[in-house]
Amino acid sequence: MNNIIISGSGGFIGSNLIHCFDADNVIRVKRNISENKIYFLDQENNITDLSNFAGIDVTYIHLATYFSKESSEQKNIYEANVDYGINVLELLNKFNLKKIIYTNSMYAFYPDEDIRDLEYTKSKMLFSQYVETFCKDNKILFNEIYLDNTY
Repeated sequence: MNNIIISGSGGFIGSNLIHCFDADNVIRVKRNISENKIYFLDQENNITDLSNFAGIDVTYIHLATYFSKESSEQKNIYEANVDYGINVLELLNKFNLKKIIYTNSMYAFYPDEDIRDLEYTKSKMLFSQYVETFCKDNKILFNEIYLDNTY
């Protein structure tokens, strides 16, 4: 079985999903905003350097997102939904990534133009394009799951 790396494991979907896998095969990505650092945690919340993943097939599930409809949050939205994802991919690129699963927002398909024009929606679509290109360039399988943002 592939090892699983999950960002966004503290959210509703991620916190439930991690229980579907063998705990020894799951690494969680955590972001410390105040230090601007990304950490990888094992099943016991210990920081790991991912050395156990060297040469092993890895599936990365990207669930992390920062949701806001406020235009004043534009910088935070972009940093969380684009920059953070790019930084994680750069860290994971040295491993044998076989598949990336990305959860995107259905907002891009809403009939309401105001919803489609939210910075949140734009940031999710921008990162989607980045991941798709990253996967094509690196011959990695890519699956995108669109979720409805009914909060």
